[in-house]
Amino acid sequence: MPFVRRGLARIVLLGVFATASNAQQSIQVWANPSSHIYHCPGSGSYGKTRSGSYISEADAIASGFRPAKGKPCTASESVTLRTGVSPVTSCGVKRWPVKILADDDRSKVNFTPVDATVSQLDSRSRPHRSLARSHRISQEELTTYRVRALLLRVRLEKDSDFHLLLQDPSRLSDRMIAEIPAPECAVGTGLEKQYRAARQVVGNIKPGSMVEIVGVGFFDFMHEQSGAAPNGIELHPVLSIQVLPQK
Repeated sequence: MPFVRRGLARIVLLGVFATASNAQQSIQVWANPSSHIYHCPGSGSYGKTRSGSYISEADAIASGFRPAKGKPCTASESVTLRTGVSPVTSCGVKRWPVKILADDDRSKVNFTPVDATVSQLDSRSRPHRSLARSHRISQEELTTYRVRALLLRVRLEKDSDFHLLLQDPSRLSDRMIAEIPAPECAVGTGLEKQYRAARQVVGNIKPGSMVEIVGVGFFDFMHEQSGAAPNGIELHPVLSIQVLPQK
């Protein structure tokens, strides 16, 4: 899905503001509170699960329900950065429990933030262990960091994360990535409100702003992402973000 359609190229990315479409407001889905999944009209489970209710697709998304099989009932490219609410078309797969703090080692994570710079994190040694799906593989992944950096850009990823590119203000060549999961893809973590709040804040930040960002360390697979740290370290998930006043 393109982040901004070609016809909207003149709109500043972080100023995009769109409400749910009229189609999403009018179509009635079947929302199952047991699974937090909603079903579209005509599907096999529509109105047939033991518990559930008919609500609009827009209300289902806003309430944290995910579309069955990752496919929404209405096609939409509207991205609501300013409110932190966007139609979720799919969630992640690779190391997903670690990325949303639903992994088996979550209880070992120290949530007291440790101050660090982008350059310092970029210089950490990459672990030689294989990257486990639901286990943390280094001390960095058990540590919460507080980083002050320049926010260069934000984009919506295919896994519905908000993808943030950070730059060290003292060493402009040093960059890293931070990611904010979609609350709809993190149901049951107890962090849904934090993720939504962080996404809302991001929607009001101008590119190039100095920010303070708090997130848990994470080593991603190396796949030639633009702006990625040389060792693959990220802040993933981001727990909070705020704009710092200009000096």
